[in-house]
Amino acid sequence: YGMPSSFKINTAASGTKAWKTSLRGQYNELEKSYLYSPCFDVSLLAQPYLGFKMALDLEECGQFVCDKAWMEYSTDGKTWTKLGAFGQGVNWYNNSAENVWDSSAFTTWHVTGIELPAGSTSLRLRFVLESDAGITREGIAIDDVQVYDRQQQPSDPQWILSPNPTTGLTKLTSVHEPGRKVSLDIFSASGQLVFQNSFTASGFADNSTLNLTLLASGVYFLEVSDGINRKVFKLVRH
Repeated sequence: YGMPSSFKINTAASGTKAWKTSLRGQYNELEKSYLYSPCFDVSLLAQPYLGFKMALDLEECGQFVCDKAWMEYSTDGKTWTKLGAFGQGVNWYNNSAENVWDSSAFTTWHVTGIELPAGSTSLRLRFVLESDAGITREGIAIDDVQVYDRQQQPSDPQWILSPNPTTGLTKLTSVHEPGRKVSLDIFSASGQLVFQNSFTASGFADNSTLNLTLLASGVYFLEVSDGINRKVFKLVRH
């Protein structure tokens, strides 16, 4: 845990620190290492969900798997089971044959998440990295880990736009299902589209700064949509 400073993975997803296999270099040959979580009581969560951000740089060997990473969970601290499979969750495993990550192409931070087994009073998670002999790369980096009840994500989120009115800059704070594309469209009072932007939701509170300094003073309408939820704000530009 610290400040990543390898050639490709050289920042945290947020702040300055993250967990990474060797902060300043590469993982080892014939390595098998683990990053353990604390124990979580998820027994009162209707739909427990794990969300985090991840960057990857692992040796790829085409149809074979050389170096790989995956996640496991335990409810008793003794027996460990692989968590999830390819095609589940958000950015969950890129290799469908072994249900692992073995990509060298995810060196930028990606939102990652999956549902967790429900009902446990002592759920523990661990990330696993395993390498063969030969080529090594920068490994796996983890940041912004969160466990929460996905069912409690509001169907009509309390999104905040402030300041409003604004003299030019305003900020939207909103929460969306991780991995969803969120569109931000601003229309004039006559219905003309005057501003357009989008971002990929993290699953946490996302902050989007809107620069309206080039727009004339007047009344506008901001439409926010994530494909499920939609909200329109009346926005005043002084």
